Amino acid sequence: VTSLAAVVGLKKLDHLDAAANLLGSLEPLAALPLLEYLELSSTGASDLSPLAELTMLTDLRLEQNLISDVAPLQQLTNLQILLLGRNSVSDLAPLAGMTELHDLGLSTNDISSIAALAPLTKLTQLSFDDNHVSDISVVANFAQLTSLGAGSNEISDIAAISGLSQLTTAALSGNQIASIAPVASLTQLEHLFVATNQISDLTPVQQLTNLSILLAGGNQISDLAPLVNNTGLGEDDQVTLETQTNLSCQVQTANIAALKAHGVVLTINCP
Repeated sequence: VTSLAAVVGLKKLDHLDAAANLLGSLEPLAALPLLEYLELSSTGASDLSPLAELTMLTDLRLEQNLISDVAPLQQLTNLQILLLGRNSVSDLAPLAGMTELHDLGLSTNDISSIAALAPLTKLTQLSFDDNHVSDISVVANFAQLTSLGAGSNEISDIAAISGLSQLTTAALSGNQIASIAPVASLTQLEHLFVATNQISDLTPVQQLTNLSILLAGGNQISDLAPLVNNTGLGEDDQVTLETQTNLSCQVQTANIAALKAHGVVLTINCP
């Protein structure tokens, strides 16, 4: 399909999936005011102005396109799901009024600031992996967040996540994080991804007894005792710790043995 012209007469249409079709223009969509769900991922979309009046939309998916300007979406304040991953978006200000959003995907864009998202306090899932973000202080506003994707950015301070008590997944790999102290209070965490940072101390993980996956390779960790002392880590839980610059396999022999005895699936550069 290369044209949406055929949908113009479908005035009552509320659900449209046109993903993976190289569409010429989105203009025919302007004639569908009752649309609630619209999937346009991988369609070559760049100009979103035909969507500006589709205020009934609650679910809009625009991943892997050629989008740089999201200003035409600013009146779509009923949106609950907005997926914009793999585009060229840099300015998030037009999203500030979308206070009903609970799922926002922004990975692989050209974003350096997420401050404009401050009013979006209903967010439960937020991803902005693979951008240029360094300041995540605004994340403290999102008390209902259960999943945070912030890998491959320029983050060094994660203090803002310390109060996110509902968080079950925190993806923070590929940043400049030296301390993970703020995760100590996140007792609901099941998945913690902090590989390729500057972390040396795993003590904050000791209390995370719901943890089932820890990816922490490529850091400066030397002591595995906090993992052994985590009474929740056990059968089939996954811990990845390869490439630690400060780890002595000989010194950690007992801790490695203890983790394996607990049934932990351990990946580490030690015999």
